[in-house]
Amino acid sequence: MSSKQPLRPYQAAVIENSREAYRAGHRAILIVAPTGAGKTRIGVEFVLGALKKGGKVLWLAHREELLAQAKARLQREGIARVGIINSNSGCSTAEIHVASIQTLVARANKGLPPASVIVLDEAHHYAAEKWKEVAEHYSKSVKLGLTATPERGDGRAMGDLFNVLIPCSSVRELQDMGVLVPCRTYAPETKTKDLAHDPVVAYQMHTPNERSFVFCQDVSHAETLARSFLAQGIAAATIHANTSWPLREARLEAFRLQSDEPLRAIGTFEKAPLVLCNVYTLTEGVDVPEASSCILARSCGHAGMMLQMVGRVLRSATGKNSATFIDLRGSVHKLGLPEADRIWSLEGYACQQSERERETKLKPCPACGAMVGLWRTDTEGWRVCPQCRERVAKPEQVSVTPRKLVKVGSHASEEDRERYLARMAVVAAKRAYKPGWLAYRYEQEFGCWPPRGSCARAILETGITPDYDALERAAIRAEAAT
Repeated sequence: MSSKQPLRPYQAAVIENSREAYRAGHRAILIVAPTGAGKTRIGVEFVLGALKKGGKVLWLAHREELLAQAKARLQREGIARVGIINSNSGCSTAEIHVASIQTLVARANKGLPPASVIVLDEAHHYAAEKWKEVAEHYSKSVKLGLTATPERGDGRAMGDLFNVLIPCSSVRELQDMGVLVPCRTYAPETKTKDLAHDPVVAYQMHTPNERSFVFCQDVSHAETLARSFLAQGIAAATIHANTSWPLREARLEAFRLQSDEPLRAIGTFEKAPLVLCNVYTLTEGVDVPEASSCILARSCGHAGMMLQMVGRVLRSATGKNSATFIDLRGSVHKLGLPEADRIWSLEGYACQQSERERETKLKPCPACGAMVGLWRTDTEGWRVCPQCRERVAKPEQVSVTPRKLVKVGSHASEEDRERYLARMAVVAAKRAYKPGWLAYRYEQEFGCWPPRGSCARAILETGITPDYDALERAAIRAEAAT
């Protein structure tokens, strides 16, 4: 038994790391791989080992309406016998059963399917409160979590369900490999409370005629935006909680194929949409690699949610060279660019940007307008935009002001040491510093302590009378103020 798809090197590495964690005694493993890295392929390879040993696998989808989609994905990966457990069906003799946590909870008193390995797909949706209702039954099973963003919707970490986190390659590394496409980000120069631009105008300016996911604040906002796109002659549709399942599937398929046929098949005469305005429904589990534009027309409080949304357009496809992220509230100023290096954790803060990323202020490229954090430098020293490759800043010119160079450190001459002592003594006298401060500075400069008494003598020779009383009074006032 084997999957149809060969493993990529980074996938093989993360699978080996997860097996090492299992051999080390870990039974709750969370694998983190960016959207488009092939999480399902990684999960399938892990569970194939259990199936070869005669084990049973339970693959969980977080919503019951996603069970058929999960089954189809597993079958595309080469596993033929996949059964679905839902409210209308029971267990079968399949190698892998697909179910939702809601179904398991509902069946807790009726009998649960056996499983030596349980896969929690999109693991960030699960919480210990729900899981504990079936946890005792599966206490001896291995839990394998799969997610691109190990951060719940409220920003909480996932240490209550998993005891080891295994990261895959980063977004930036996958872009360099060609697995994901480069992403150009447009945003206001600072984070804003309101939308910085009309989404329709932003689409026309930056991604005209491209397939675009627009993420909206609520249903009313989505419907209003779709009408605005249609008024400008841009085919658009909505997908949200009130959209029937057949219409949702037809609109999504028409969007993917850019064909009216899926819509005609269910009896509607809508045009295939170029733009899909949605509310929380297309943030994950949607695979349309041809889409290249993501418009964030809503607030976003956590990096995990933002990465799920922009991840819809980072997948590579034939003829696709890049993606565009239009962030109309400037969330990237707080959460970082999609390709920023991030550190994920099971405890405390689930997601932090690397120190280098945190210290880098995002600025728009003067050539293409895209937001840039870490600039590149070419062989001639020019600062180069990583998106458009234009040179945007000349190499810094080093100015020279001729001055005498003197020896410092342990090889400095006695004359140089005396000049340094006299110069720093003036500083000490003006600031009412004690001779000990001057001795410490001398030792830092030359690697040895000054001659005994020389610091006090140097301060006296400045002719400046240190006002220690004034210094003490100032210190007392400062302490009282705090």
